[in-house]
Order: sequence, then C-alpha cells, then structure tokens
Amino acid sequence: MSELERIDKNDMLSMTQNFPVLIVKSSPDSEFISHVRAISRREPEGVCLIGMGGSSIAGEICRGLLWRDAKMPIISIRDYFVPPFIDEHWASVIVSYSGNTEETLSAFNAVNKRGSSIVVLTSGGKLAELYTGKALHLLPSGFQPRAALPIIISIVLPIIEILLGMDPTDFKAIADRLLKGTIQWEGINPNGVVNRIKGKIPLFIGAEHMIPVAYRAKCQINENAKAPAFSSDIPESNHNEIEAALKYSEHNIIPIFLRSNWESSRIKKRMNETRSIYEEKDIQTLSLGINSESIIEETLGMIYNLDLASVILAKHYQADPLGVPMISALKKRLAHSKSD
Repeated sequence: MSELERIDKNDMLSMTQNFPVLIVKSSPDSEFISHVRAISRREPEGVCLIGMGGSSIAGEICRGLLWRDAKMPIISIRDYFVPPFIDEHWASVIVSYSGNTEETLSAFNAVNKRGSSIVVLTSGGKLAELYTGKALHLLPSGFQPRAALPIIISIVLPIIEILLGMDPTDFKAIADRLLKGTIQWEGINPNGVVNRIKGKIPLFIGAEHMIPVAYRAKCQINENAKAPAFSSDIPESNHNEIEAALKYSEHNIIPIFLRSNWESSRIKKRMNETRSIYEEKDIQTLSLGINSESIIEETLGMIYNLDLASVILAKHYQADPLGVPMISALKKRLAHSKSD
C-alpha cells in the first residue's frame, strides 16, 4: 500500500497530518513541465490564476510568494467572469479539484475562447473533459479540496515559477523538515494555540506573503471548526480596522499576528507597534512565528500548523471537520435554480 493509499480520506485529521507527505506525492512529470516551458517561451504578458475555495488558495499563496520578484503581472480570478485584457497574450492556470466548480468552468470557457495559453490542474470532472490542450495535470482524487492544498501548491508554484522564468522549487527538503517537526511555531504547538483561541473569534493578521496564509487560516476555522474567524492584512488594516480594536474584547475577538523572518523593516515596525497598541489597551493578542530556512518553507510550515489547529479546534467544538453542510445546501439550491 502506498503512502497516499494509507491516508484516510474520510478523516480530516489524517489528511491534515499528512500535509508533508502530500507535498511530494503528485510532482509534475517531465512531459507536463515541457508543455509549461513551451508556454513560457511564448513570453506571456502575464499569469492569470483561476479557481475557487480550496482550489484557489494555492494560487493566492504562490502569488504572495512571487509577486515581488515577478517581471509580469500575476492576478487571481475567483469569479465567473474574467476581464477582457486576459487574452491570447496571457497564460491562464486553471485549478478545480473536482473539475465541476461552476465559476471556474465559466472562467475557463472565457479564457479558452480568447486563445489564452492554458494550464489545467484537476482530478477530473467537466474541466478535464472540456480541456483539449496538453498542459493537463491530473490530481489524486478523493480528498477534500482544502485538504488537497499541499498537492496543489506543489504543482502550481513550479508552474508559475517556470512561466516567470525562475527555477522551480524542489519540495523534498521542505517535506522532510516538516515530517521531522523541524518547522514549527516557536515555543508553542497547535494544541497550545487552540487553548488560546477556543471560545474566541480569531482575527488572523498577516503582511506581505503572510496575507494569504492569514486568509487560509480564517477559511480553515470556518470550514473545519464551523466557527467564525476573520483575516486582516497590514498595512491596509492600519488605516481602518485598527479603530475598531477597542471593541475586540467585548466581542471576544483575539488578534493573531502571523510573523515572518522575512518581513521588511517597515512592516516589522508596523506589526510590532500595532500589537503594542492593542496590548496597551488590554486587548489579548497572540503572535506566531515559524523556525524555517526559507520564505517558502516558512509559509508552508505556518499553513501546516494552522491547518492542524483548525482540526483540533473542531474536536473541541464537537464539529465535523469533513462535512460542509451549508456549502452543500447552497450548491443544491443553485443547481435547482438552473432548471427553473
């Protein structure tokens, strides 16, 4: 039995604990990479990332890691519609784990008609049927899309790096360090974080490449623990949300600062001073930082630990982290409305 087969796809904790394994279990093959390199040689004007929910967050994370060094625009579309400037001069990376997400299929049809160079990642469904190009990577099936993030990101990041003319990331060393527990929070573990946030509403605060990590954490608490959570980004929130901070304690909101060893000096100052102001006002806060050797390793390590915390929190709340009844109910209503 392979490592993938040993993962219980009916158990969110099993899938989450195997995050390091999943990073290296669906690597793109040489033929797929050659098709991506062929697109790169056409020198696209930009990269458009298309996806929804658990399928889109990998693109957001990759964009957060790469946008500073990118010599072309990288945009993310999480909608039915794609702006008209995404045309035959652009490369579009389409991600739909199920292959049946209606917004993604609509966006795919748009860029396909316009002649965009397309790369597709899916486990099957309508998207695999509709796509007639060669740059197709089939993902292992049976996972919850949000649990498939490490699989998806291990494909999406090298794709974007190649399109940007960069060397693709080798995930093996990162996976090994995650498995050994080398990449972890400083002085705390996921259980410790859960003990700090249970019964409260977490507000995950990120800056630079930690902005999509904060958003991922918010979504994981929402879906896995069935609990409210929010995300915020600095410096933008320093110009608005900070004025609401005096009400945080009243509403049981705990700001959680996701810190990076690669913060720019000005961001470091803002993060430090924002937290200091909160604590001076007796607002309970939490700060999380990861021991890591690279910015990519730091990002994945933070996500891994926050994912684990969300599943542990689900247990505390006696919530089923696997099912998504509200999402399913909405999808059923939308499906019925098509036939009305």
